[in-house]
Amino acid sequence: MSLRVEGSVVRKAVVILVLALVAALLVPAALGQSSDQPVPKVEIFAGYAWMNPGASVWDPPPASFFCGSLGCRLRSIPSGLGTSATITATDHWGLTLDFGAHWGPNSTIYTFMAGPQVKWRREHVSPFLHALVGYHHLNWAGLGSGIGLAAGGGLDLHVNRWLDFRLIEADYMWAHHSQALSTEFSGVRLRTGLLFKLGGERELPKSCSVSVVPMEVMAGEPVQVTAS
Repeated sequence: MSLRVEGSVVRKAVVILVLALVAALLVPAALGQSSDQPVPKVEIFAGYAWMNPGASVWDPPPASFFCGSLGCRLRSIPSGLGTSATITATDHWGLTLDFGAHWGPNSTIYTFMAGPQVKWRREHVSPFLHALVGYHHLNWAGLGSGIGLAAGGGLDLHVNRWLDFRLIEADYMWAHHSQALSTEFSGVRLRTGLLFKLGGERELPKSCSVSVVPMEVMAGEPVQVTAS
């Protein structure tokens, strides 16, 4: 058995990734004012996920695959979920821990990755980019664990101080497995869902007031000054 990456899936992945990069880079400048909301300490995402593994295999069970001259393509996986937790270090930078589960008609894929995230926090929307690396597991025909990469970005719509709606997250997914044969994936993952923002209490402004009693005195008379 061997595995080949389909050119059409790669092109789709590149297009989606480019769009995510353009949105994350251009939208902040177009939106102007940054948000005056406090930066949360932790952001937790949970939502729906769709994946196209972006690979073809030889000698599969023919009833479960789309077959052609380049082999039989692993079907796209419409049933999936994704969740992540981002620990913020500064207003823009954070560390993301990401988990994905995808249950397909002829393959099941689990991912657990981590990496940096950069986010531009605006009044109504917050574009972001991330790059993740970690564990990639495929349940199919004896293939098991390998290394996986995810690179992309998305757009969060502001709901309130504690909640955002992730309109779209688009990632280019690459994975490599080295079991009996070398296998490689190059596909796409799309997500949407809710983002819960925890912590990040607003800092109270610092102020000082001074009172003088009495307000009018003659030279040499004592006065009482109180500062708070």
